Amino acid sequence: MLDLGAQLAARRRELGILQQQLADAAGISRSTLHTIEHGGTGVRWEKVVAVADALGLEMTFTQR
Repeated sequence: MLDLGAQLAARRRELGILQQQLADAAGISRSTLHTIEHGGTGVRWEKVVAVADALGLEMTFTQR
């Protein structure tokens, strides 16, 4: 299974959106988006949710 950052990056590429365009749409810096896409640490959860929202994705959690 892909990690969350890789899934977001794959969706961005699927839509043909540049990192800067997505960062602008999500209200974050391009460097923060890069960190998210590459599985970096120290990123606030709200920013990850903003990226998913800008990509038209809904984040849900299910019990295993």
